[in-house]
Amino acid sequence: MVAPDKTEEAIPVAILVDENTKRCCSIYDGNTAAKGYSWLGAGRGALSMANIFLNQAFLFLAYQAAGCELADSDACENKIYGFYPASWIAVIPVIAGLFGCFTSPILGALVDFSDYRRGVGISTACIIIAIQAVQIYTVDSTWFVMLWFQALAVAIYYWQLVAAYAYLPEIARVVGESKMAGFTANFQSIQFGTQALFLVAMAIVAWVGKQTQVVNGQISQGLNTLTCLFFFGVGWFKYLSRRNAVRKLPEGHSMILEGFRSNFKTIKSIQKDFKKGIRWFFLALAFSQASAQAITSLSTIYLADTLKMNTLNTSLFYLDVLVISLAGCQISAKVSRKYNPNVSYTLSVAYLYIVVVIGLVSLERLPKWCPFIWGAFVGIGLGWLFGTEPLYLSMLMPVGQEAEISGFYNFVSQILAWCPPLIFAVMSEAKVGQSYSLIAATSFFVPAIALLTCSGKWEEILEETKAGGVEGAMSDHQDVEP
Repeated sequence: MVAPDKTEEAIPVAILVDENTKRCCSIYDGNTAAKGYSWLGAGRGALSMANIFLNQAFLFLAYQAAGCELADSDACENKIYGFYPASWIAVIPVIAGLFGCFTSPILGALVDFSDYRRGVGISTACIIIAIQAVQIYTVDSTWFVMLWFQALAVAIYYWQLVAAYAYLPEIARVVGESKMAGFTANFQSIQFGTQALFLVAMAIVAWVGKQTQVVNGQISQGLNTLTCLFFFGVGWFKYLSRRNAVRKLPEGHSMILEGFRSNFKTIKSIQKDFKKGIRWFFLALAFSQASAQAITSLSTIYLADTLKMNTLNTSLFYLDVLVISLAGCQISAKVSRKYNPNVSYTLSVAYLYIVVVIGLVSLERLPKWCPFIWGAFVGIGLGWLFGTEPLYLSMLMPVGQEAEISGFYNFVSQILAWCPPLIFAVMSEAKVGQSYSLIAATSFFVPAIALLTCSGKWEEILEETKAGGVEGAMSDHQDVEP
């Protein structure tokens, strides 16, 4: 465990509490790190929604550059820069996913073994904001360059997560498990709130202005530039303070390789000592996260290209998904209490995949209002899945190794994220219908279900967690001396 210095800079940021604020109405009891993380979550919520409208603009401009119209995309046989227009939108998460997967361990090592955690957070936020601002000028002559900027922005976003997530274990150690559960619920609620508000704002813009997808994408980027400036600025500059290195890099070791080395040691230890629970959870997580991320990143293409949804209807669809996902969170809690998190997680993955498949094979032949019904069922599945996942992880986490397992969790969540978009792009290039391409992209849920069924009994999993310890990064490194 890291021993804090006497100086304020070395005090765990979670301990730095503003007593004046604590006496006021504060959902975080004056905990400055929790406040800062919450502000960052608000910024990420708006950012994720802005990408929906930017991707619609890219799709419109890609078809236009290929000499086709988005409204008549089914008849388009033209390619642009060697790919069909819709394929280019799917290529972006492939590039960003690969980049994030292979660079996040490096950033994780930089955050752990240097004093630059806050610096990484601020610099990545600045790059994201700059790209969002530049992308306001997404027009027919710039769309292809802006598309590559988008790949860079998503990759840098993964780096931003590494720096932000590093504060969570410190907060949890200070406030305790029970209070941290409440904090986590607040984090999710605030991020959900900014997502919903952004969607409402864009729905109003689309309804009042009745502009093209390109103009709506420009407005979305302009609005998101302001929200990123505000939320990221407050989070990083007002609440999240500088942190010293939490670990000392062993002599002769390279920081570039240390993150990969730590992950490899963690994998070997989990394979050896955690055969009933953690092993199967992380294997299933790699596949389930890949498909879950594919739903959010690729459904924009399907809605705009196949179902011909405009900006207003797309805003309402995602707002529908977000609102109904709250019901999924309640289902998650009830099923987990009645059975256990493993059963709940398995059922959520199976439910979500079945709902996705049923919708994709039928929506094109159904009335225009049916996608909103489908979106509600998808929202239940996503709320159930993402409501159970952190609970399951928290129950499997060995005491005192929260930082190592949290970092490994982030790595596993990204390791296969590039595969579903690649499958979608390849099938689109083969002129397979987008509904079947999306089904294939989300079929990573199937191996996730199979892997979860290999877990031991819940009592055995808990006993194994209490008895064991993961031989990860911390075991080989010296703590920073006070």
